[in-house]
Amino acid sequence: MGAVLIDSLNASTPMLVALGLLVMVAAVIAAWGATSAAVLGLRRLLPEERRRRGADFVGQTCLVRTGRVDSGFGQAEVRLADGSSSLIEVRTIGEERLSTGATALVFDYDDRSGVYRVTAFDTALDPGQPA
Repeated sequence: MGAVLIDSLNASTPMLVALGLLVMVAAVIAAWGATSAAVLGLRRLLPEERRRRGADFVGQTCLVRTGRVDSGFGQAEVRLADGSSSLIEVRTIGEERLSTGATALVFDYDDRSGVYRVTAFDTALDPGQPA
């Protein structure tokens, strides 16, 4: 519409360029406003995403993904019932070490450092698994 309006004017070339830039800026502002209104309107209809808290993984088993897990280093993958997974920072206590592929039990969360405490877990001892 802006281009049609500008073309209908009998103006000089510098004036056409200035009007074209003005129309372009106005179009971007109008599009931004319309998009923001649409997104805010749709946001009310969608369910709110639940954010995970630190203690949400306590009691879950995890799979060690780094070369080692000890008292100063390590990451593990936690798989949840809904099929999602998260990579979390984990640490053992004392001299315990876990290696890649080991199954561990998350038994605590340290709010200060943001890491989970884990220990080795034998899947044969899992009460949820058939004997």
